[in-house]
Amino acid sequence: MFIVFIVLSLVYVLGKILIYFSNIFNVKEVSLDVENEIENKINNLTNGKGRVLKITKLD
Repeated sequence: MFIVFIVLSLVYVLGKILIYFSNIFNVKEVSLDVENEIENKINNLTNGKGRVLKITKLD
């Protein structure tokens, strides 16, 4: 039981360290026109016959 506790604690600490170091690096945010990109992709897939009825953004 003690070994399980040690292993889970080690996984927790290593996960926290990994999250900390991954948050240090700034991710380059590119502002894309998402609705336009989706419209273009749908038009390419359906040869101009399809259209988007509704776009719901999930946060």
